[in-house]
Amino acid sequence: TEEYKEFDGDLGNTKSYIDPEHTTCDFTIKAKLRGNDKTGANPDTPPAITNLLKASGLKETITDDSDVTYTVNQESLSPATAIVYVDGKKRVADGIVCNFKLSGEVGSCAMVEFSAKGYTDILDVNEANPDVSLDSEALMIVNKVSAVSVGGNTFNLESFDFDLGNDIQDIYAVGLAQFERSNFDAKISLTGYKDSADTTWADLSSQDLKSIVITLGNGTGKTVTLTIDSARPLTPSESDKSGKMSITKEFRCVKDATSSEHFKLKWS
Repeated sequence: TEEYKEFDGDLGNTKSYIDPEHTTCDFTIKAKLRGNDKTGANPDTPPAITNLLKASGLKETITDDSDVTYTVNQESLSPATAIVYVDGKKRVADGIVCNFKLSGEVGSCAMVEFSAKGYTDILDVNEANPDVSLDSEALMIVNKVSAVSVGGNTFNLESFDFDLGNDIQDIYAVGLAQFERSNFDAKISLTGYKDSADTTWADLSSQDLKSIVITLGNGTGKTVTLTIDSARPLTPSESDKSGKMSITKEFRCVKDATSSEHFKLKWS
């Protein structure tokens, strides 16, 4: 909806109109992170969120009988179609482009979040809600036995937040209407307990790159691993928690001579 003021001598003269060719929408999809095959028989099966990952600008690499890995697609992304059902009403959104976030907290299921932008018709249509079946056995729970390492050393993690940092732009012109990713800036923050051997501030001063590996779940078809080979330290923060020092380390995911990708997200 666009607004304008009509100068007709009266107050309250704001008017509006709709461009029927530019009805955009934005919404957020949040879900619990799940494995890709609880049976273990087909670990090369793409996860249920594969189309949203591709719409976020990630490319899929399938290794037969082994795993499915997602890395940044530098060339393009694959817009998705989203269908939303609410109380017997269906709305379709096309040309969906997303930003992707992954987060986790000890004692809870890891979560994925897709901030989506696309195009939709103004009017919804009547259609019954479909049946949906979700498998709780495939949930990725962050717990004591989850593995987290920074620079090859174990980190007593409390929570983490990964943000792909997509810059999504609305490209609208005569004969053209689409959302595009103009850039991205992937970052991750890790919050946990600090010990006497912690080198966070020295790493910030020297700008030493660190490798970060977060492994969730256990077993074939029930494991998800986020690997960042080269993470550049950003300004950390510290706080007191129950009498112990808690530290939040933030990093930018970079691609350099030792890292062929900004990060890798693998289901196996």
